[in-house]
Amino acid sequence: MVTKSDRDLAISVLDRYIENGKEEEWLNELFYSGEEDLIVNSLKEIVTNISSTMNWDNSIGFKIPKEDITNMVVECLGTDFLHSNKIRRFLCEKFLEIEPEEKITNLMRNVGCDNERGLFEIIANSKFSPSSKSMFNFCKELEIPHSFAVKNPSNKKPAFKLTRTTLPLHDLTDFQKVVKDQLVDKMEQDYGRAMVVMPTGSGKTRTATQSIIEAMSKDLIPRNGIVWIADKDELCDQAYETIDHVSEALCPFENILWRYWEGNNVELSEVEGDDIVPGIVVCGKAQLKLRMGNSDPVAEAIILGANVIVVDEAHRNLDWLESIDIYLKSKKLTTTLIGLSATPFRRIGRESVRLQEIFPDVPITPIECGSTDPVVITEEMVKRKILAKRIDKKPEEYGISADNHYQTDTTIRIIEALIEEGHESILVFTQEVKWGKLCSMIMSLKFPNFQTECLFGGTPSKSRKDIIQAFRSGQCKVLFNCEILTTGFDAPRIDAVVIARNTNPHDPLFYQMVGRGLRGPRWDPENVKDFCTIVHQRW
Repeated sequence: MVTKSDRDLAISVLDRYIENGKEEEWLNELFYSGEEDLIVNSLKEIVTNISSTMNWDNSIGFKIPKEDITNMVVECLGTDFLHSNKIRRFLCEKFLEIEPEEKITNLMRNVGCDNERGLFEIIANSKFSPSSKSMFNFCKELEIPHSFAVKNPSNKKPAFKLTRTTLPLHDLTDFQKVVKDQLVDKMEQDYGRAMVVMPTGSGKTRTATQSIIEAMSKDLIPRNGIVWIADKDELCDQAYETIDHVSEALCPFENILWRYWEGNNVELSEVEGDDIVPGIVVCGKAQLKLRMGNSDPVAEAIILGANVIVVDEAHRNLDWLESIDIYLKSKKLTTTLIGLSATPFRRIGRESVRLQEIFPDVPITPIECGSTDPVVITEEMVKRKILAKRIDKKPEEYGISADNHYQTDTTIRIIEALIEEGHESILVFTQEVKWGKLCSMIMSLKFPNFQTECLFGGTPSKSRKDIIQAFRSGQCKVLFNCEILTTGFDAPRIDAVVIARNTNPHDPLFYQMVGRGLRGPRWDPENVKDFCTIVHQRW
């Protein structure tokens, strides 16, 4: 991952190598002279797209202030900075021209050549080779961070873990205990069915997890065949980490946790002639569904040997839920099936009927009166500071005309207004990946001391986790994403959510996006605000 500090160091190298006052001349040469360079072509396209917002337009195209040029090049190219042959050639030429003989000799020795021409050939003329010895040494001598020269790192984790009873855990709240007690009761029943309705930010995962761990600890359910299914990697990670944390705090025994996603497998144990999965297995829906479709014996054993199955985001996985329910009934299995949802209501009436057919009992909710109305539940959660108060604002309230909503410039103006209001953690959902990338670049250029990042489907797993951690800690102030963080994402510091998407405000997806910012201050009043501003940029 190329961090903001990494980009700042790369900018300082360009500033050192480009002669003062000749920045525009250097950029023109980069853009318009020499051989074709696909990376430079992409940079020109980016500049064209953001020039209006950055006030770089002029009669002949665009004119970038000389003090912004090096910042623009590094911020816009990011990890592709050294992929450009032209940029590597320039850096190599200046290195040979101005650096002391000792550094030049040292680099030649480390990359395996004995003259400047050979060095130039290896660094500048050869195809970019990520994570190679030559690129690492080149970055080291130029004082460019190695993150510009590495391959995307692997984030593969062990397939299973043994928990230990060591970590402290804050108590469940009274409303969470209401849900937990009912869930434990359902798990004790044969053929149990339970639909849990809890607003985003109220601790669905924690509550369901503690229900399972307490039931296992009290021997109310077996210590094997506990299956948690989620349809996104982020949700799988969230469930696994929560189960791990709760197990280490509450389990009086070693608990085995399995990662059954990202290609991982589980090991079966034979008990009285049956294959079972010891402990708890967190499954990625796609992997489990594919392997069951291929009659994979391990995948089939996971379901056949399940004592409790939890399906996260049940409202979004209705077809899958139905297939599991039918499968369990066809095999006459006594498995308890639990659905978790923040938004159980559906746009299509038939979908609500299908949910009720799977879960015929009254849904389990955190409100003692048993209301399933999300509005009623949410109001009660706000009173108890479990959820933040939602404050809706329109772009027009910031002086932005409704005629200009379908523009990246509008998104930037909304964010600038939120920053002026004092917001410090802003999550932005964009209509397209390109939209988010451009906005992130513009923000980085306009506010060089204000860390801004962008997540999309192509973001490497390790980089995604690092960016999310920076946002959660408050280091990153604005995070753009496109259909990545709608579910399975928790960052309690969020005090503003911008939805730059033409989404119906009554759509469950809209509620999920809004919910990312509604974690209340009850557990961390020093860092979490009791309100969240929601701005819908709709056209």
